[in-house]
Amino acid sequence: PLSAGPPLDRIHLMSARGADEAFFGFGEQLTHLNLAGKRIPVLSQEPGIGRGVQPLTWMMNLLAGAGGTDVSSNAPAPQFITSDLRGFALTTSAYSVFDLRTPEQLSIELHQPTMHGVLFTGETPLECIEAYTRTSGRMPAPPTWLDRGAIVGMQGGTEAVERMGEQLNTHDAPVAAYWLQDWVGARRTSIGEQLWWNWEVDPQRYPDWDPMVERLEAEGAKVLTYLNPFLVDPREKGSFERNLYQEAHDRGYLVRNQDGSPYSILNTSFSASLVDLTNPEAWDWLKEVIKTQLLGAGASGWMADFGEALPFDAQLHDGRDAALYHNQYPEDWARLNREAVREAGREGEILFFTRSGYTRSPGQSTLFWMGDQLTAWDREDGIKSALVGLLSSGYAGISLNHGDIGGYT
Repeated sequence: PLSAGPPLDRIHLMSARGADEAFFGFGEQLTHLNLAGKRIPVLSQEPGIGRGVQPLTWMMNLLAGAGGTDVSSNAPAPQFITSDLRGFALTTSAYSVFDLRTPEQLSIELHQPTMHGVLFTGETPLECIEAYTRTSGRMPAPPTWLDRGAIVGMQGGTEAVERMGEQLNTHDAPVAAYWLQDWVGARRTSIGEQLWWNWEVDPQRYPDWDPMVERLEAEGAKVLTYLNPFLVDPREKGSFERNLYQEAHDRGYLVRNQDGSPYSILNTSFSASLVDLTNPEAWDWLKEVIKTQLLGAGASGWMADFGEALPFDAQLHDGRDAALYHNQYPEDWARLNREAVREAGREGEILFFTRSGYTRSPGQSTLFWMGDQLTAWDREDGIKSALVGLLSSGYAGISLNHGDIGGYT
């Protein structure tokens, strides 16, 4: 370790680099494969809409500050592997910035007075990646059912799923699973329809859920659902079996504001609260929610969404600095899902996919997803960025990753 010591609160490491040395990795980077010449802030965050495509990025920044940059990432990592077959990785969750803009110079700024890291090398790029993944962890082989066909992402309810199934069967299209993210029901918001973040089947949208799951299973298709670490109060919805927000609120399981109340985080036109993963009781409670509400509903997997939204000024159960825990939250979010699957005796059968991540996330998740690209060909935020994301994330140990075919936004 390198130490600046008090009263300093950050440390810089400067290093020479080759004039033509290329730098790969830094987690999942969506626009650039070689990051030489760039300044890369390593902070798990929403990557933005547009990311440089104009005038879309300008409009998104004007309306919501959501345009993003060409180095923003849901799943960054403070690491790199170079064309000279050397690598480096910080082993801390503190905010860091890697600056490669000055020719033949590397600068690492860490917002913490002590720097811990790992140096590694190899005779081939693969050997470098193998060395790095001793730190990051390695992803397990996915369930064998994933190879049966497409995962069809759709919404609309039981009848819509049955109609889609009939159409696909007519064309002999192989289907491994239907991903039904609106299994919890949908609400109207300022951007259209979004989900009710109360993790239970919506019987109005999906009547006869259990028979539908059984019927699809008999046809060889699994059912995947949706989950994130936020909770909303479903009383506005009107109908629910469990009010998970109220349960977490009453037990003190939510991330708190400075005044001790649950931290309300705005998402479009509604607010939600994060479960405090530093609270061991909240951790176990959320695992039970996964076991009873998702696995108990017959889900063979789910999107484990979000994870990058912990506010820096939040109060946490164990008293740690939220700014230091921000990048670790995605790692723990994936680990919590993995533990729930393992404790249910379903490891190797269940596929959950995460979009947020950090250094050790590859060792915790079963699959990654690159978030929302534009329905366009742009290199900044279109299908070209998805291809770059698949390649760059591989240098960071993310061996199983995917994007939406055709984009989303």
